[in-house]
Amino acid sequence: MNEGLILLNDRQNILSINDSAAKLFGLQDHEVVGKNILTLERGQEVQELLQKVAVGGSGESLYQKDGRFYQLCGSSVGGKGSVLLIFDVTEKRAAETLRREFSANVSHELKTPLTVMSGYAQLTDWQLSTGAVSADAHEHLQTISSEAQRLSALVSRLI
Repeated sequence: MNEGLILLNDRQNILSINDSAAKLFGLQDHEVVGKNILTLERGQEVQELLQKVAVGGSGESLYQKDGRFYQLCGSSVGGKGSVLLIFDVTEKRAAETLRREFSANVSHELKTPLTVMSGYAQLTDWQLSTGAVSADAHEHLQTISSEAQRLSALVSRLI
C-alpha cells in the first residue's frame, strides 16, 4: 500500500502503522507502537486534524515535509479510536500550479490582441459615424486584421 495508514486508540496512541507511514516519518513501525502520535509528529497540521476528528468525527489537513505535500485524512472509529490515511499529493499540486499558470498566461496572451482590436474597431467606427474618416482608418483596419490573425494563430497553437 503506497498510502500511509495509522490506527490510533481513543487516547491517540498508535496501535498500528504501515511501512509507508513509518517511512514518511523516518521510523521503524515497531518503534512507535503504543506511543502517542504526538511523539511521532508534533506539527500543527497533525494536531489540528486530531482535534477535528475528536470533535467532528472526521477531518482533512494538508501536511508538508521534506518538500513534498501530503493530504491527511482522519476518521473516528465509533469513539474507540481513529484511522489516519496519508496521501502523497505532491504531483497533483504541481499539476494544479502549472494549470493555473498556463491559464493566466493564455488569458493574458488572448486578451492583448482582443483589446487592441476592440480599441481600433471603436476608433474606426467613431470616425465613420461622425464622418470624420481620416487617412488613419485604413491603417486601423490593417491593425485589426493583423491582430485578428495573431489571435487566430494563438488559438491554433493552443489547440
